[in-house]
Amino acid sequence: MIGSTRQYRPDLRTAKVLMVDDTPANIDVLRKVLKPEGYKLSFASGGNQAVRLAQYAMPDLILLDIMMPDLDGFMVCQQLRNSPSTADIPIIFITAKTDIQDLLKGFHLGAVDYITKPFQHAEVCARVRTHLENRFFLKQQQELVQKISASEQRFRQLATWMPIGVLQLKDTGQVVYCNAPAKALMAQHESEANEQRYWWQTAADYQQEHLKQQWLEHIEIEQEWGCEFDCHPNIKHGYYRLRVMPMPDACDWVAVLEDISAQRQKTQILEQAKNAAEIELKHKADFLAGMTHELRTPMNAIIGYSEMLLDDVLEGQVRNDLQKITEAGRYLLELINNVLDLSKIDAQKMELNLQSFSVIEALDKVYGIIKPLVAKNNNQFDMQLEMKEIFMYSDPIKLQQILFNLLSNACKFTCNGHILLRLQQKNDVGIDWFVFEVQDTGVGLTPQQIEHLFQKYTQVTNPQMHNVGGTGLGLVLSQQFAVLLGGHLSVTSQPAQGTAFQLKLPKNLKQ
Repeated sequence: MIGSTRQYRPDLRTAKVLMVDDTPANIDVLRKVLKPEGYKLSFASGGNQAVRLAQYAMPDLILLDIMMPDLDGFMVCQQLRNSPSTADIPIIFITAKTDIQDLLKGFHLGAVDYITKPFQHAEVCARVRTHLENRFFLKQQQELVQKISASEQRFRQLATWMPIGVLQLKDTGQVVYCNAPAKALMAQHESEANEQRYWWQTAADYQQEHLKQQWLEHIEIEQEWGCEFDCHPNIKHGYYRLRVMPMPDACDWVAVLEDISAQRQKTQILEQAKNAAEIELKHKADFLAGMTHELRTPMNAIIGYSEMLLDDVLEGQVRNDLQKITEAGRYLLELINNVLDLSKIDAQKMELNLQSFSVIEALDKVYGIIKPLVAKNNNQFDMQLEMKEIFMYSDPIKLQQILFNLLSNACKFTCNGHILLRLQQKNDVGIDWFVFEVQDTGVGLTPQQIEHLFQKYTQVTNPQMHNVGGTGLGLVLSQQFAVLLGGHLSVTSQPAQGTAFQLKLPKNLKQ
């Protein structure tokens, strides 16, 4: 880049230098001075020869003697400047004359510098290198300008055919170019093309100053940026989005202008529908919360009275009927509790009762409840613990519900098999975890069944155990509870080989 010439020294070993002098001794001196610099040197002993050689070899610099017999240096310089192919070659006059008029004449004809005889070696090298560097950077600048011009031309050709609004902007925010869709969005006509117009003038009056300040702050960062704004009412009633990015190898910005009125309207409709759904869900949760007492109270009464009657009736058909009523009541109460808990989770109304408790005592309570189910299908139950005394800060009721659901499922889908509850303690990234594993040797699950296992309102059926009841809510709740307690629930299974659930929870939920 031109601005970095002081830091960057170009390699000039391929530079071509033409020396013109009718005195061989002078040519010899110049050759000895410049040869160590590595330049490609050529020589001419007269003016006519110099003109022909310059047009053929196209040197990067000419050292030109003024006093020559056929054509003097002034005439050679004039001919070279009049020819388009050699007009921009820098010429340094070599002269013994120091008359100011001669020097001014040389500069008037287009010379860039002069060297006086006798030569000072260091001066010759310095002046030659300086003008070669200037020519090198000038060429580089011209190439860069051509690239920018070509890039801008390609940009405008592409923008012309694009169906969306495309703008080219200055750092000031002034619109340099806009394609037809952009003109339509900005209500700009061809007669306005040369007017000083800024992109934020497309916005409503109350937003223009704010958008201008945002723009001026953003251009310092030179990164992609975007904004949305109300369109000026004189143009249309709508909502626009502008996205800008810096143009490569240029100081301008390219921007895309879109009318997003319809999209915004759809978003607002969806937002209103979402808000309405959330309000309805809240009302539903409040209603279900209020129904909890109304549903559970009569069911507890039915179960309580049936259990009291069972104590009085020792045998016979009546006792069998009472047992069926009690079991059905307990099943219905469990179903009611699951539905209500799931509704609370959906409405984000589920509360945690966090406390420090003994995990061993919690597991004993779960085993006391699950023990009849283990015996029902003639299964064996084992519990493996890595430690004797374990304390945990979490919600003990939620933990017991999860383990009960996992163990009851294992009991339902395992006959004459083995059920294992294992507890391990692990440390991961500085956090202590409890890992509860429930394994069985039951019918197992297929990959397709596992895929839907934790989906709400989806019941996974197993043809091998068609007589086993259940709604599938227990596993869904277990997975939701695990998330509430800061952990997760996973499963692995093979058909006819059994299933293993892994519940991973933090030892201290405060962490």
